Formats: sequence, structure tokens, C-alpha cells
Amino acid sequence: DSYLSGALCGHSAEGLNEGLAQALPDVAATMAWGGHENDGIIDVEVCKLIHSGFVKYDLSAQWADMHINHVDTSCRYGDANYDPYFDHSPCTWMQAMAARM
Repeated sequence: DSYLSGALCGHSAEGLNEGLAQALPDVAATMAWGGHENDGIIDVEVCKLIHSGFVKYDLSAQWADMHINHVDTSCRYGDANYDPYFDHSPCTWMQAMAARM
């Protein structure tokens, strides 16, 4: 059992393409991922082991799968300036999660 009430996984090595994350596409290209989606640091399926109901393109989802990478989940670089599909905004997601508490 998990004590988590939600989680954020990323499935893009490119992510928001800021800071350290700019090197992740190169790192991802050198790793053997076995054809699995990854965020340049971890396999997406490993992130999703804690829950089976991850949702894409929904900032209100408690279990969110976004087009970001592991570094982006820290919100150090904020949300994307343009996010038409609601999958480049980890900070907005975290604010929504905090509002649930």
C-alpha cells in the first residue's frame, strides 16, 4: 500500500528544456531503456508502479503523467510559457494538489 495521495511522472527527456535537463535527451539516447518511455532519468513504468491510474493532459489529475522530465518536477524552472495540452505545467499541478489538502 502507498501512503501517497497523488504523484507526478514525466515521459519526456526533453521536458521543459531548462538548466540541467538540457542534457537529458543525450543521456536518454545513451541508455538502454528496452523500448520503454522514459524521462531521461527513470523509466516511466517504474514511476507508475505506485498506482495504476495515471492520466495524461489533465492538470487536475491526482496521478499525472506529463510531457516533462524528472528535473522539471522540482518546479525550479516553473511551468512552460505555452502549454496548450496541459502537460508542461508541473507547478500548476503541485498547486492543485496542495489545494486538495
